[in-house]
Amino acid sequence: MISIQRRRLHIFFICAPLLLCLFASAPAPRQAVAQETTPTETPANVDGVVEIPTPVIEVIATAAPEESPPTPAPAVDTSDAPVHVVQIGETLETIAALHGTDVRVLAKLNRLTRSDLLLTGQKLLLPQGDSEPMRLHRVEVGDTLTGIAAQYGVVLSKLQRANTLACADCLVIGQWLRIPTVGPSSALPEPFASVHISPPLPTQGDVIVVSVTTHSALQSLVGTLAGRPLTFVQKGDAYLALTGVDALQNPGVYTVTMRAITNDGLPGTIRGRLQIGAGAYGYENLTISAKLEPLLAIDINEEERAALDGIFMRNFTGAQYWNGTLQQPIPGKIISYYGTRRTFNGGMLKTYHSGIDMPARQGVAISAAAAGKVVAAQNFPIRGNVVIIDHGRSFFTVYCHLSKFAVQPGDFVDAGDVIGFTGATGRVLGPHLHFETAVGGVTIDPLPLLEAEIP
Repeated sequence: MISIQRRRLHIFFICAPLLLCLFASAPAPRQAVAQETTPTETPANVDGVVEIPTPVIEVIATAAPEESPPTPAPAVDTSDAPVHVVQIGETLETIAALHGTDVRVLAKLNRLTRSDLLLTGQKLLLPQGDSEPMRLHRVEVGDTLTGIAAQYGVVLSKLQRANTLACADCLVIGQWLRIPTVGPSSALPEPFASVHISPPLPTQGDVIVVSVTTHSALQSLVGTLAGRPLTFVQKGDAYLALTGVDALQNPGVYTVTMRAITNDGLPGTIRGRLQIGAGAYGYENLTISAKLEPLLAIDINEEERAALDGIFMRNFTGAQYWNGTLQQPIPGKIISYYGTRRTFNGGMLKTYHSGIDMPARQGVAISAAAAGKVVAAQNFPIRGNVVIIDHGRSFFTVYCHLSKFAVQPGDFVDAGDVIGFTGATGRVLGPHLHFETAVGGVTIDPLPLLEAEIP
C-alpha cells in the first residue's frame, strides 16, 4: 500500500510541472527567467525517490538581447617608460637587480618568454622607479654589508636602503646588491663597467668595433665574436677591438665572450648574443680567357686566401698609424662593388667580390689610403702584384693587379704616398685597381671607410 501511494505521489510530481507549462496564461517576465535559470542543487536521492527540481520556464518568442562586445583592457602607455639597452654580458636578472625590480615584472612588461635570449642592443622597457645611478655587486662567501659599503665608499645605511634590506646581516651568497654610484649605471659583473658594440646590428661586410671600460686596471682582456678572436688595445680609458663580418657570413645570432683579469688578479667573464644581418648584394657573370681558366680552381683560391690571412695574423700591432677616413687610392668611379656574388665562365667558379674595382689605364700612380707600414709587396696567382699596408690594430689595406711596386716590406708610408702603379697582373679582364680592406683577419667593405672613420 505504501508503494502504491509513493508511485501516485511520483506521478503527481512529474505531471504537475507539465500542467503548469500548459496552462500558464503568459510567459514570465525576462527578469523572472533570469532568476529561475540560476543553478540548482543536484537532485537528492532519498530512499530511492528522486526529488525533481523546479523546472526552468523557457521563453521562446522573445528575441535574445544584443550582447555588447567585451570592453578591452586599457592599453598600457609605455611612451614615457624608461628604456634599458642591453649590453653584452647583461642578463634579465642583473638588469632587474640594477633597476630595483623583479625579473618576472620585467619579463611581463616586455612580453619575454625566455629570459636567457636577450640580444645586444635590444631595448627593454622598465617600470617607473628610482633613476639614481647604480652598479652591481654579487655577494660572495665572507662578504658583509659593512665590508661592501667600505669597498665602494658608500654609507652603510644608504646601501641598506638601496637594497631594501631588513637588517645588515640579511645577505645571501649569489645575491645581487645595488651599489649607489656617481658614474653611469652598470648591470655587468666586476670588473666590467660597460661593453659597447658598434654597430649594434651589424650586417655582412661591416666593421665591428668592441669598446670595453672597466672599474679596475687590467693585466689582460681577451674575447671572441662569432668564433673569431677579439684582440684588444687600450685607447684612453677604453679597451678597443676591431673585427669584421665576412660577406658570406650566415645571418643569425652569434655568441660574444670576454674574459678580463685585473692587476690584482681578479677574473671576470661575460657572455652575450649578437644578431648579424644580411647585406644587399648584386650578381655578376664574368668570362675570362681559357688561358686564365686554371686560376678558377677552388684549391688555388683557397690557398691564396690562406696566404693573405697569414699575413694579417702575423703582422698584428697595437699601434694605430692611420687618422681619419681612408683616401681613394686612385681617382675615378667604382665599377664593381664589395660582396657582389660572382659566377665565372658559366659556373666553373662561384664566389664573391672581396673588394671594389676602379678602372684605370696601365701605369696610373696608386696612393696609400692611409698611413701605415708596408708588410707585403709580392705576387699572387689571382690578385697579381699586391701591396699590403698594416695601419695598426689589425686594420689592413690591400692593393692588387699592380704593374710595378714603388715600396717594399718594412717601409712606412703616409696617406697619399705612391706605393705602385696600376696594371693587369693576375686573374683580370683588363687594367684596373682591385682594392680591399680587412680588420681582425676579415675582409670587409672598403666603401664605408672612405666616408666614416673607424673609432
